[in-house]
Amino acid sequence: MAMKKVAGIMIAKGESTRLHKKNQRIFCNRPLYEWNLEKLINIGIDVYFESDNEIMLEKAKEMGAHTILRPPELRGHNVPSVPLFQNIVANMPYTPDAVINIQANSPNTSKELLFRAVKILQTIDCTEILTFYPDLRINGSLWGFSYKGLMNYQDPYVHNPDILLLDNAIDIHLETEFEKAEELFKQENNI
Repeated sequence: MAMKKVAGIMIAKGESTRLHKKNQRIFCNRPLYEWNLEKLINIGIDVYFESDNEIMLEKAKEMGAHTILRPPELRGHNVPSVPLFQNIVANMPYTPDAVINIQANSPNTSKELLFRAVKILQTIDCTEILTFYPDLRINGSLWGFSYKGLMNYQDPYVHNPDILLLDNAIDIHLETEFEKAEELFKQENNI
């Protein structure tokens, strides 16, 4: 069986309703979104970064990602991720077999877990892969799809993963979560 072509995707809007400019905030000496974008780029797959923010798009391009400007109809605070992912794939110059998204605001997600998720998508037939917390709540730090699964996704608020991966990374939305994640990140990375 041939190895499937997996593309990496990341979305990061310029503004946030709960934590002002969260994705651009300095987290351990660099903008928050850059930590996971770097992990994704270093996995060795094509990476597509989508945003409504020109500064983040320019930096992502400098880092080695292909960039996509979010169209006006997909901007706003109530747009679910699935249509954004579909827009990225629709704007790729080829059709990948699968895609893996790493959430910009979960910097504690490990490179090893990302690598494992990519390997699963490259070698196993599955429709959807998703991370969850130890208490069994959906985490979403990593969210992968087969091409067919993504492009035919029904309800973007109802998940039906074939494969779940455990990740206790903090999903940053509030100042307290930002501070806790930064302290944990410093401990994990000896910063």
